[in-house]
Amino acid sequence: LLHTGKEHVGSDVEFIADDLSAKQETPSPILEEKLEQLEKELRVAPDELKNAIQGGKALGISGFNITVPHKKNVMEHLCAIDPQAEMIGAVNTLKLTENGYIGYNTDIIGVYYALKEQGVDVKGKNVLVTGAGGAGNACAAMAVVRGAKNVYTAEVKRFFGTIALPILII
Repeated sequence: LLHTGKEHVGSDVEFIADDLSAKQETPSPILEEKLEQLEKELRVAPDELKNAIQGGKALGISGFNITVPHKKNVMEHLCAIDPQAEMIGAVNTLKLTENGYIGYNTDIIGVYYALKEQGVDVKGKNVLVTGAGGAGNACAAMAVVRGAKNVYTAEVKRFFGTIALPILII
């Protein structure tokens, strides 16, 4: 998705919309119209990723959401990478600065708030992350960042393949 709004990611996060979580069945018509004006999906072939990033900078596009298959490869085209995104090894959000794009990964924030909403705090606890891939990396990184005593990871397989959904056991 291409974002041209006033959003950014960092220690003082600004959002362009109110809550669009599963709790809310549909966004308001006004909000829906504004979001349609702010977003546009762009399909970029892997061999055109560098050109797309350079083009976005040249056009002054304030940021991008990055999806598979570009979450890892885009990192080599950025001027900086947030330490938490570096820890995960993937970015899903880009913010334009005067030097180029900075890469962030918002999955850590999402995992943290999902657990917080359930009253779960990993600080000082032993955490086991089962699963594989980016979501598992985000869960493990969140546990480290939030002060878990120990973080263990395991790739769990069944006869039909790898379980994609990581589970935190605290």
